[in-house]
Amino acid sequence: MSLETLFNNMKMLKEWDIISNEENLAILFNKLEKESQLDEFIVELFKKYSISNKIRNNLSTIILLSKFPNELLSTNLSDKENELWGRAKEIFTIIKEPIIKDFNILAKKICTFNILYNNYKPEDLSLQKDLLCELFYSYKKFYSEIDDMDLEKDIENTYKKNINGFLNKILYNLKRLNKNWKRDLKYYTFKNIEYDALSHKHMLKYLKLVFWDNIKLEVSIKKNFKILNLLINDYLAIIKNNISIDDKNLLHNYTNINNIHDSLTLCQSLMLINKKIDTWYEYDDGINENNLINTLIIIFERVEYICGILN
Repeated sequence: MSLETLFNNMKMLKEWDIISNEENLAILFNKLEKESQLDEFIVELFKKYSISNKIRNNLSTIILLSKFPNELLSTNLSDKENELWGRAKEIFTIIKEPIIKDFNILAKKICTFNILYNNYKPEDLSLQKDLLCELFYSYKKFYSEIDDMDLEKDIENTYKKNINGFLNKILYNLKRLNKNWKRDLKYYTFKNIEYDALSHKHMLKYLKLVFWDNIKLEVSIKKNFKILNLLINDYLAIIKNNISIDDKNLLHNYTNINNIHDSLTLCQSLMLINKKIDTWYEYDDGINENNLINTLIIIFERVEYICGILN
């Protein structure tokens, strides 16, 4: 199959518009994980121009870095990180075009990016491992404290189940980083301290993706709508004083969400509260069971962003 055909097939993916335009990290991350045709294009591109697969990286990394440099690299980009971001943006701009004028140039640009990225990764690897280990022990500690909380039994069980989901995802990411992950975890010294802003950014990257993965699993697959009760306190903790007493009381009235109607109503209420402080974003009012979780992700990311400005 020719490169032109592979490129056109990639652009004809039903998810391509989302990949090209999505501004939500969690949604884009989940979409890219499922699209093998992106990698297939890069494999054939490198094969065509005899570039070693040892320095090949998937196109997903380039797309994510081009759109979310602060979340995936750091808030204050170093010269090396700025160069990575600039090259990722350049490549993504090329592949968004309807046609590729010169596949050889594209291959060279991706190859150069991958060499720079692979040289950068060891600098970031130690930080990522430490954060994942710290996160693992933090949630182990939190799990051990659940029995002392005043929770209904089914909510307590759901909490425990989802924390176990967090822990498994953390272990999965550790395994991907290093084959000696068990040793790293065993000999890591749990600090149980506050993180600086940069470390917090890196930790949230893993935490948010895992969190929404588990929410989606519980609601969309297992139809466990009660898990959404846990979101209300999280939302109130983020919005803090940027909410009226009436709206706060409204949310406190959602005490027993256990079906899709209650879930959609809660989502609508959260969106209406968001709109009062977030006049810049154009929310989609067409909430349904299929887009419920993605809408909640947007609501939470927007309220976190806006309250970060207001506070």
